Amino acid sequence: MPVSLSDARIAFSLSEIEFTNNTGEQKPVVTVVCDDKELVDGTDYEVLFGDGKSSGDHAASGDGVKADSNAGDCTNAGEKTILVNGIDNYKGCFSKH
Repeated sequence: MPVSLSDARIAFSLSEIEFTNNTGEQKPVVTVVCDDKELVDGTDYEVLFGDGKSSGDHAASGDGVKADSNAGDCTNAGEKTILVNGIDNYKGCFSKH
């Protein structure tokens, strides 16, 4: 039975929180720990980047969320919302602004 990321104890960290604008795409490495187990990006979860708005940059999709077509653009300066969707043995989602 899949573990719900929405209900579990989640620790969430980023490799960096500020980037120098260089016109290229820049994303931090996202580390997710669920109930003391470090999860594997691409196997246990996927990471989506939203545009930093509290609504309108992502929509519910089953047990997770999906970003709109422009929301994942990490080439423009500004705050982003990080969305984590469970995969396989993990379900649900959580976000961090």
